Amino acid sequence: MSQSRKTFNVGDFLWKVNFRLEHSKPEQLFERQEAASLLESVLHATGNYKGFTFLNMVHNPGGMSPTIPDDSRRFYFIHRNLVADYNAAEKRYKEVWGDEKTSR
Repeated sequence: MSQSRKTFNVGDFLWKVNFRLEHSKPEQLFERQEAASLLESVLHATGNYKGFTFLNMVHNPGGMSPTIPDDSRRFYFIHRNLVADYNAAEKRYKEVWGDEKTSR
């Protein structure tokens, strides 16, 4: 028995996860960690992983290295293969929610 193959828009998924990692409620730590793990798996499997940065680094006085109060607040970088789909997803959601909900 053969399985049918489904297509999956990785750029759209990346935008959704990035949005949720930034805008979810503080108590949703586990959900952010799970979403990040799933996203990393998809990005690696499709050859589109480009790394991430933490969104809320706090710089310590005296030149010490920054600390990260919540390492689940991340932004995953957009691989050049995904830019068009990522931008289309952002535009689509801005049309529905408006700029204030989707801006960084």
